[in-house]
Formats: sequence, C-alpha cells, structure tokens
Amino acid sequence: MMRDSLLAFHVTVGAGALVLGTFAIRGVLRAGAQTRADAAYHALVIAVCASAIGLAAFGWSRLWWLVPIALASYSFALRAQLAVSRAPAGWRREYIAGQGGSYVALITAVLVVSFADITPLVWALPSVVGVPVIERARHRERARTTASLSGGAKHR
Repeated sequence: MMRDSLLAFHVTVGAGALVLGTFAIRGVLRAGAQTRADAAYHALVIAVCASAIGLAAFGWSRLWWLVPIALASYSFALRAQLAVSRAPAGWRREYIAGQGGSYVALITAVLVVSFADITPLVWALPSVVGVPVIERARHRERARTTASLSGGAKHR
C-alpha cells in the first residue's frame, strides 16, 4: 500500500517536473533571475528524486538504478540553482548545463521504465540527443555574452 502511494506520488511529481522543466529554463534565461516556475521545478526534482530513492528501497534488485539517476538529476538541478542564485560571470551557461542535465536525467528514467526491453538504447538516447542540444545552447549563450560585452553592454 505504501509503495503504491509512493509510486503514484513519484509519477505525479515526475510528470510535473517534465512539463515544467522547459518553461522554467526559458523563464530564467529571459528574466535573468530565478522565476516561480524554476523554483517549482527544483522542488519537483527534489520530490521525484527522494521518491525514486524510496521506491528503490522497496525493490532494490530491480530498481537500484533509480538511485544514480536520482542523484545525477538532483546534482544537475542543484548546479542550475546555485548558478542562478549566485549569478557569477557565466552563470547562464552553468544554468543551462545544470537544468539541461537534470531534464535529460528525468527523461532517461522515464524511458528506462517505459521501454525496459531495449534498455541499452534508452539509457543512451537521452544523452546522445540532449548533450548536443545543451552544448549548442551553451555555445549560443557564450557567443551572445561575448557580443554583448564587446559592444560595451554589461551583462550579468
């Protein structure tokens, strides 16, 4: 009974994080500061990671892999939060890497659960697709920042 309740909670907060993730990153990059969507995404990632670890405890031999994905996802989300809250030079690139990595980890977990019969492919696919997208966004941000700075404009 407790496992079923935890699973329902996990699926709900995970779906919420997946829906909110893209809005959160766009909002922060437009606003230049943390937004409500970003704070909510971070809270949902904490909840989905904690519930994943709890679910793994119920069936360790089958679900052990939830723990490294949960830890990776949260470490990326934390990287994004620290970047936006401290706002050092280059914080946007760090934020993109953190938020993007967190989102890739969430998608990886969904695909591994949904398509267990082709596990090697679904473990790799989100990273194969997501990392180049993240790096392209970071490169664009670096170019935008460099252009702004060389034009005399100040940019956080």
